[in-house]
Amino acid sequence: MSKPSIEQWRMLYEEAQKFKDLAPWTWMWDSDVFGIQDPVTQEMGYGCVMGRNKEHYGMAVYLGAEGLESYLQVQCGQAQRDPEEAVHLMKCLMVSFEDRCFMDPEDLEMIKVLGLKFRGENAWPKFRSYQPGYYP
Repeated sequence: MSKPSIEQWRMLYEEAQKFKDLAPWTWMWDSDVFGIQDPVTQEMGYGCVMGRNKEHYGMAVYLGAEGLESYLQVQCGQAQRDPEEAVHLMKCLMVSFEDRCFMDPEDLEMIKVLGLKFRGENAWPKFRSYQPGYYP
């Protein structure tokens, strides 16, 4: 798998900002799951928005049937309730909005390369790919 180009990163950050400005956590719950189909691969993803409880803001897209199953296991309590444990079961792509202190150096470097500026709590976009059994 090839790494994204600088322009692709720029577009991703722009779309993340549009998503944040939309603030869907003000009218959706993390239990509101919706389907998304990749127009290229035809793979299904299952999205859920986080932030209604004003704790963790973002969106996850659980990939395929395996991803949906991982989401359902966590929601139904079949998986560990500890978020640190649950992330090792998930198959998803996630954008979250973090405080600067929770950003990794690689994330901060990309933001610097792109010339972007973020200020305040829950303002810093963080992108992750989660695969069962792997570090994000």
